[in-house]
Amino acid sequence: MFPDLQYCIPVESTSVHFLKLPDEFYQEILKRISSSKSRIVFAALYLGTGQKEQQIVSRLQTACSENAELEVSFLLDYFRGTRGEPNDSSTSILKPLLENKNVQVSLFHTPEMRGLLKFLLPGRLNEIIGVQHMKFFIFDDSIIISGANLSDQYFDNRQDRYLVVENCPRLADFFHSIYTIMAKHSMQLDKFGKLNFSGSASIHPFTGSNEEIYKSIKTEIFELFDKYKRNNVNDLANDTFIYPFLQMGVFDIKHEVQFLRNLFNKEENIKEINLITAYFNLCDEYADWMLQKRSFLVNIVFGSPRTNGFYGGTGLSGSVPLLYLQNSLDFIRKSKEQGYEKSPFTFMEWDRDGWTFHAKGLWIDFLNSKRIGTVIGSSNYGFRSSQRDLEAQVLLVTENDALKQKIIEERQYLLEHAQSIEIDAFLKRDILVSNWFRFSSPIMFVRNKSKEVAKYKKDEKVYQLWEFLDRPDNWGMKELSLSRRPGRSWFGI
Repeated sequence: MFPDLQYCIPVESTSVHFLKLPDEFYQEILKRISSSKSRIVFAALYLGTGQKEQQIVSRLQTACSENAELEVSFLLDYFRGTRGEPNDSSTSILKPLLENKNVQVSLFHTPEMRGLLKFLLPGRLNEIIGVQHMKFFIFDDSIIISGANLSDQYFDNRQDRYLVVENCPRLADFFHSIYTIMAKHSMQLDKFGKLNFSGSASIHPFTGSNEEIYKSIKTEIFELFDKYKRNNVNDLANDTFIYPFLQMGVFDIKHEVQFLRNLFNKEENIKEINLITAYFNLCDEYADWMLQKRSFLVNIVFGSPRTNGFYGGTGLSGSVPLLYLQNSLDFIRKSKEQGYEKSPFTFMEWDRDGWTFHAKGLWIDFLNSKRIGTVIGSSNYGFRSSQRDLEAQVLLVTENDALKQKIIEERQYLLEHAQSIEIDAFLKRDILVSNWFRFSSPIMFVRNKSKEVAKYKKDEKVYQLWEFLDRPDNWGMKELSLSRRPGRSWFGI
């Protein structure tokens, strides 16, 4: 069905459902911690340090004390996970868990961050080069795939997406294997709060050979897919399939790029594609593929400025929502210039009082209404996602009527707070964006082949600094809730 995706897993349609609210996501995590018997795996950017996050750790502590056979594993980003040390970081909140022998906390350190660059970049800039951004959560043989981080806002009023697949050992084992590969190439937290490299890969992530690290990770990921494909026995009678895929551009693993290239170049069978992203900053390839001539409709949903986590900030942080607005204006203008009869587009803006927006993904409607598909995971479809960070997603495709209805209902729920945009009226918002912002936008939102920023590429360090701004949820600035003002950012503003 999707030959460009390497591994296909048949699943029972009754084992798949969606969560809608952040609190449902939080309660699901707590419930599954308490019921897990053999393994729990958390892969996320970071774990927050608030009361709800402490409750997760406490629940894990109880589960470990009651079941000595339970294995608990975390894969976090090294720089995001250590931010706030020694007393207010992911590592500090997780350290007590390591008194249990079956707990492992791994922090992935991108091999790109090393040498003089690592020495020069201050603590709140060191996530520039690339982060561990996958979000999946395994509980025995069940798994949650999401784009949400493990922190209070994502359990309260920051809207994301959450796919639950029950009792599917093949899918859970596959993602556990992804965890194992990345963990063995990561730093390990010990019970004293120290970070050491004791991975079986034997190649240190920032002192070992870059070439050897790249080769090792790429080879192991490719071998993993080959192994699962060889052992895969698809039940042709099954009506529901999941295709897991990765995007790790730094290791030349580009499943998302291959999938989207083929998807947007397909004329047959597709009726409509809905793309949703909190951060409207498509990398150039993806934008080009969408803007090219094709027959099917593409509906793009993005967050309004006030649903951005930096809305209401002072100084540069307060400028971020307007820069995303500028980016959406530029793309909409290009789509209009292209002509709707060639590339039909519609646009919607998500806005909800008191909420911020972090959802991302795709829905695929086919011409024959027998099946429907949706993509869910961690990617924001920007330059960082395609080239720098570690991303994981799944494509769910089904012909089952009950599950098709669940997919439609999840989409309808997210679109309840999205308003259709009248193009000409929306383009008048350009007057809200100053000339300074218009000039800054190509710099602040770097793309891998953008002509506007080519002159900045002469200075690689400066280019990498700007490149970091491609996705604010990796900024050194703390994400803002609507109820508090921002602190000082790494810009000193």
